[in-house]
Amino acid sequence: VVMLYLDLDGFKDVNDFYGHAVGDRLIRGVSAGLSRLVPEDAMLARIGGDEFAIVFLAGSDGAETERLTHALLDFFAEPFAIGDRVAIVGASIGIAVSHHGAVAGEELLRGADVAMYRAKHAGRGRAMHYETLMDDDRDARREMEEALRMAVARGEVDVVYQPIVRARGRDICGVEALARWTHGTQPVPPDVFIPLAEATGIIDALGPMILKRACEAARQWPDLGVSINVSPAQFRNPYFPD
Repeated sequence: VVMLYLDLDGFKDVNDFYGHAVGDRLIRGVSAGLSRLVPEDAMLARIGGDEFAIVFLAGSDGAETERLTHALLDFFAEPFAIGDRVAIVGASIGIAVSHHGAVAGEELLRGADVAMYRAKHAGRGRAMHYETLMDDDRDARREMEEALRMAVARGEVDVVYQPIVRARGRDICGVEALARWTHGTQPVPPDVFIPLAEATGIIDALGPMILKRACEAARQWPDLGVSINVSPAQFRNPYFPD
């Protein structure tokens, strides 16, 4: 028994940019396309929101699974025409297998869900098979998410300032404000905790905190410009411009 768990990549952007009516039409279009792609004896279900599951019987060599997965990824590689609008969404797919029905249905669904999230965090637009090691990674990610949330609430994320040097004359003309976080005794790389903050919404608290501290520091350096990075995710917050 093979379970595929699909989550659309970029669906939230379609809702944000074009409205929920367009998002609903996109879901119907995706549903129609999936119905044509899945095997006749497969079960296709919309789990909720922009998540779908497909379950079917397959041989032990995995050939059917491979063919269907490639067909699904090719399907989402094409843009969707919705009236006079064009939406580009991809899909992250998690795959879990129950050999001879040895895995209970609920556990099979959970494993496919875990693999789907791994595919999404690995770069989206891809499929990954469930492995038990993924559970450890997911637990670690949840622990890091909670630690980051608490660190932001307590103001424990530091701001450092990288000089910006003018090529002609080599004088310092400004600084770039950069967030730095140490979890316990270990520094966490920005390319780890910034994407985590973006994916979980923590960026809505982290961003303004960095902005405030950088502006306070800028008052001490009237002759220097201060550059502050802004995550694209912050623009989705309607209160960000204020």
